[in-house]
Amino acid sequence: MDLLTLRHASTSMMQRRAWCSYAVHLTEVAWINQEQMKKDRADGLRDTVLDLHWFFHVQLARMAGTFPAWEGIRLVRERSA
Repeated sequence: MDLLTLRHASTSMMQRRAWCSYAVHLTEVAWINQEQMKKDRADGLRDTVLDLHWFFHVQLARMAGTFPAWEGIRLVRERSA
């Protein structure tokens, strides 16, 4: 479904959302597969997949406007009195 959404996206913002949704789906599948395998040597990979999964969730929330950008520098103009 995510790839079909990407194919029919008409704006660049819709394409970015579709790519993030697809990445969330892929990382979720990778996480489930890693959990089922339960290999100790894959601990680093599982952590990386989980980090990526949450990164893409945050990106989707920021695109939707439900999660503010908090890691940047905020520039504010001073008003002359």
